[in-house]
Amino acid sequence: MSKFTVNIVPKGDDKRIPVKLAGQIMVGMQDLLYRIGEYVMSEELRAQGPIDRGLLSKFTLYIDSAGGMGLKATSDRPETRGYGNIVDDALGLLERTMDALGSGIGGYWMDDHYSNPFYRNSVIYDILALDECLRESEGYALVYGSGKTKEFGRPNKEKLSAFIRDRGMTGEGAAIGIMQSIPSKSRKSPVSLSQGKSSVRLRFADPSYDDIVAGPVEVRGMLRYSDDNTILDVSGAKRPEPLVTVAFRRMVSVNGDVELRAPVEASVSYQGDSWMLKNEDLGIVISKPDWDSAVQSFHDYFVFLWVHYTQGAVGDFGDEEKEVRETLMSLVV
Repeated sequence: MSKFTVNIVPKGDDKRIPVKLAGQIMVGMQDLLYRIGEYVMSEELRAQGPIDRGLLSKFTLYIDSAGGMGLKATSDRPETRGYGNIVDDALGLLERTMDALGSGIGGYWMDDHYSNPFYRNSVIYDILALDECLRESEGYALVYGSGKTKEFGRPNKEKLSAFIRDRGMTGEGAAIGIMQSIPSKSRKSPVSLSQGKSSVRLRFADPSYDDIVAGPVEVRGMLRYSDDNTILDVSGAKRPEPLVTVAFRRMVSVNGDVELRAPVEASVSYQGDSWMLKNEDLGIVISKPDWDSAVQSFHDYFVFLWVHYTQGAVGDFGDEEKEVRETLMSLVV
């Protein structure tokens, strides 16, 4: 992606920029990019909670020698360069979000582009915080862009605030976990979805539904999130669907990102209080106490295999290793 630039410019004859304003905008833009980057990664990983903070280093802003802010795409590692960079996706969404909200549009644009209400609301708050900084320091403009820079407009605070009040922390989606009956004195025991680190209360659209489906399941409905980005409950929940396999179209790791031509599948199971993700063709077997860490470990191992088997000389590999390499190449190249 071409360089993404962010800067503060004066509107009048005085070319100086207050240090306080520049600092506030820099920090605000960094918070915004971290948040959008985390959202994009959570979608790829099908995360049920917050992303590992170590992954966010990909989205770090730096001040260049001319005083402007540019992005150093730390996920663009030599081993995975040319095979997809999730930072590009985050920058694209950042630019579209600033374009849309800066035009004064309401929150329903956010509904169409951010499926998770935690990130949806957080991005709105970050945008409004940037706008407040600019309003308090008249005479300066925030310019940004991946090509020719453009001036950030004025968000409609009233519309966006009303949208957040109306929608709260709810949004349609799917929760993944293991169904459990909650001990209760009532005749019908409530049901929850255990995800390892947390538990999600289920409220089914059909009040007579009381089956407990064994093994990993996916439950769709209206999800309500906490302020720390964990799912609290699912209302209007549909019947649980067994989760036998999961497919990923991009593999995300601290060591690089690999966009896939064909999705890689993992079989999903739950054994002895551990989530199991397997891909027999690649020899990946992951066992972790919660869903999110199992998925992240699966992605990490795939990227490790990609670097190992595509950077080495083919003549150094045995027959099984050559088969793994061929499988990897068929998924990516």
